[in-house]
Amino acid sequence: MKHADHLRLIALIFIVVAVVHFFIMIFIPQILPPFLKLGVPGRPLNILLVGKDLIYDIDGKVISALGNTDTLEIIHINPVTNKILLYSIPRDTVVDIPGYGNHKINAAYNLGGIKLLKESVIKLTGARIDGYIMVNTRFLEETIDILGGIKIYVDKDMDYDDNAAKLHIHLKQGDQKLTGKQAMGFVRFRMEAMGDLSRIDRQQRFMKSFFGKLRNIGSIPRLPLVLIGAYHHTQTDLSLKKILQIANFVRTIRLGSIQNYTLEGEQVDHTYLGSVIMPKSTEIEKFVKTNL
Repeated sequence: MKHADHLRLIALIFIVVAVVHFFIMIFIPQILPPFLKLGVPGRPLNILLVGKDLIYDIDGKVISALGNTDTLEIIHINPVTNKILLYSIPRDTVVDIPGYGNHKINAAYNLGGIKLLKESVIKLTGARIDGYIMVNTRFLEETIDILGGIKIYVDKDMDYDDNAAKLHIHLKQGDQKLTGKQAMGFVRFRMEAMGDLSRIDRQQRFMKSFFGKLRNIGSIPRLPLVLIGAYHHTQTDLSLKKILQIANFVRTIRLGSIQNYTLEGEQVDHTYLGSVIMPKSTEIEKFVKTNL
């Protein structure tokens, strides 16, 4: 009889622990240590995040086959340290694109698609790339609107119009809640002395706020709509299982565990490429070996 009581007690404890663990995973997964987290990647991953310009023809239709990349980041997902590292690559960074010679890295996709872009990033950084996710501005605009906007500090007044790219930026300095279109203007604005470097700082702050919005418990009911938008406006070579693991991992970490870095380089005037970022190969190699 006592043996049966012990079994029932053990079973009850197991059920209570399982229920508590499930509750924590759903509502407050940030407090769990890495070894207790379920449904996350089993090893560190380097994902190439690509933001692509949308190019329009004279009729206003999107020409999906063309366009430079507007944003390049290696997202290092580390379930061991329970951290995410964002390593931004300035679009004006000079790289020896295989088969084409020295160009700004944002031209690699337009010259040879995602395959050539990945080869160029690997050549520049030496980092392992486990997969890529390419998004366009339309997806991010729709997603932010679905999530109810995004709160962020606008560091300066921004006014810029580009009819060809259908880009119209009119923002005032200060803490604001931005719509999808306003947020895309915020991260794409680069009409200033520091150009792309200032924009990268804004993109990194945006990504941190975006991750924070995704992991908010109030956003969970809206995630199916986000997934529908992702199906229509993103490209990736990651499996659905891997995407869900990464999304779940993002939900389980604290915002303070997201670290931002920018590829090491120096802004100079190039003979035929104009203003560019010349990469500092030694510093890049050291950073990648240590962190990626």
